[in-house]
Formats: sequence, structure tokens, C-alpha cells
Amino acid sequence: WESLGEMLRSRATDNYPPLYFLALRAWTALFGAGAAAVRLPSVIAGVALVPLLWWLVREVGRPLGAGAGARLLAATLAAFSPVLVHYSLEARPYTLLWALAVGVLLFLYRFLQREESRDLVAAAGLSALGLGVHYFAVLLAPAWGVAAWAARGRRGRVPAAAGRALLPVVVWVWPHDAPA
Repeated sequence: WESLGEMLRSRATDNYPPLYFLALRAWTALFGAGAAAVRLPSVIAGVALVPLLWWLVREVGRPLGAGAGARLLAATLAAFSPVLVHYSLEARPYTLLWALAVGVLLFLYRFLQREESRDLVAAAGLSALGLGVHYFAVLLAPAWGVAAWAARGRRGRVPAAAGRALLPVVVWVWPHDAPA
């Protein structure tokens, strides 16, 4: 691996934010840089995606009367999806992004159901991590918009809290290689 400074400079012009690669650097310092060790974080994220999806379907399906069959179907489809299996074997941030995205949707939905601040904080934290590993996490913005719209009239808690929680994220992804 190159030095930390060189890695951060090269990531500034790369297609990905640096968080995944910083984490991978720490991971390889602990577990080595062999092919299996480098791919293991993606495998772990892919495996974590299955119960996260199960949990999301449980939460969303409860008011709809969806039972254990719907949860099992969602988890099985995720576990055996050729796309998810393929990207779980890549040393890239894709499966981590998917797991984080499912987590964001889960906690936004839970916030709308229970109005507990910790769910909103969890969604904001996972959104920030998502934007730290892949720029496509910005596509979660419509989910935040739907949550804000659905929560309208609830003392403005969602828009205000989302704005405060996501402000550091905006600063993080703002073009940082622009000329000074």
C-alpha cells in the first residue's frame, strides 16, 4: 500500500470517497492483504444485508399483514441473488453501500412509526457512512424527502433533525478538489 497521504491524494480524484478504502487499509493492517482478506469486508456486508432486509420487511410488512413468508422470501432472494453474491466477492464498496441503504430505509421507517430520535440519528449516521463509501448514497435523498413529507405536521421534527444530521455529510461530499 502507498502511504496514507498518497492514498488520500489519489482518492481525491477517484470515483469513490475515501472512507471504504481507509477502512480497508486498517483491515489489511490487521488481517493481511491476501485476496481472501481483502474481499472479506464485502462478504461480511453482503451477509449482513440478508438479516437487515429481513428486518426491513418485518417492519414494513407488519401493518400490511405480511407474515414470516414475506420476510423469508426477501431474505432468500437477497441471499441467492447472483448480483449480490457477485459483488459480495469484490473488494469494492458496493455491498456495504447496499447494506447501509437498507439500514437507512429501515430506520427512517421506524422513525415514522415510533417517532424515536434514536431511529432518526441511526438513519442519519448510516447515510453519512454511505456517502463516505460511495457517492451513489446521495440517491437516498428521496427517502429522506418522503420521510419529511410523511412526517409533516409533527412539529417539524424530521426536516429540522434531518437538516442538522446531514449538514456534515454535505460538507464531506462537497467538491473538495476545487481550486482555492
